[in-house]
Amino acid sequence: MRTKKKIRLKKSSKNILLFWIVVIHLTFYLSLTCSLGGQAFGNQDSYTEVVVKKGDTLWDLAEKHSSKNQDIRKTIYEIKKLNNLTEPYLKPGDLLIIP
Repeated sequence: MRTKKKIRLKKSSKNILLFWIVVIHLTFYLSLTCSLGGQAFGNQDSYTEVVVKKGDTLWDLAEKHSSKNQDIRKTIYEIKKLNNLTEPYLKPGDLLIIP
């Protein structure tokens, strides 16, 4: 019968091993959050540029460019965030980025 030999690591080897385990876990976590982040928060990779016409409102633009199952208020929030809008009013001729 063969006996198993225990592997013993020196303190410096343990630290190096721990370092690489942390690096691998961190890399895996960051790759997951970056690749899934856009999908998890409803962000899209493509945007539409819209020139504001007289009478356009954020609600109308969000309703026209959002998906059927998405809340219009969330789309309005994203439009305001992307375009750094602080006021709900739009001026004709403004260029907006729509998610």
